[in-house]
Amino acid sequence: MELIDKINTEQLIAWSRRVNFDLELWNGKPTKRFEKWFGIGVQLINYGKSWNVYQAESIESTLILKDLRDRYYPEANSILIYKYTIGAGISVHQDKAVFSEKVVMINLVDGDLDLFGEKPSIKFKYGGKDFFILDGEIFRFNSRIPHGVPSVAIPRYSISLRIVSS
Repeated sequence: MELIDKINTEQLIAWSRRVNFDLELWNGKPTKRFEKWFGIGVQLINYGKSWNVYQAESIESTLILKDLRDRYYPEANSILIYKYTIGAGISVHQDKAVFSEKVVMINLVDGDLDLFGEKPSIKFKYGGKDFFILDGEIFRFNSRIPHGVPSVAIPRYSISLRIVSS
C-alpha cells in the first residue's frame, strides 16, 4: 500500500453528498453501503463467482471525477464511489478477476474536526495489518491482497479508480 497524495476534501465531500447513490446489494440482500458507478460498472452475482459488466454514466460527464482520474490513474475506465453510513463496512476480501490488481483509492471522512483540527481516521485492513487512513489521503494498493474496512463510526466516502475488464 502506497500513499501517493493528500488533498483537501471540502469540495469532494460536498459533491459526494449530492450523488444519487444506489443501495448496494449482495446476492439480492442490501448491505449498509451505497454505491455509484461511473464508466464501466460491475454487478457481482452468485456470491461473486460471476458478474455482469455494464456501461454506467460516463466519467467524462462529471468534471470532478475526470480530473481525479486524469491526475491519479489516467488508464482507469471505472470509478466506484461508496457511501459508508455509520455501522457500514466490508469484510476482508480479495477483488475478483474482473478488476485489475491496481486500485487508486481516495478516502473522504464526512465528520467534524476534533480539538486539534483533524477528522477521525478510518481503519483499513490490508495484508493482515491495520492502517489508519486520514481524510483526503490517496493511496494505491493491490486488490489481490486481502483488504477491508471494519464498520465505521463516522460517515465515509471512498472513490476507487480502477480498470475493469469488459
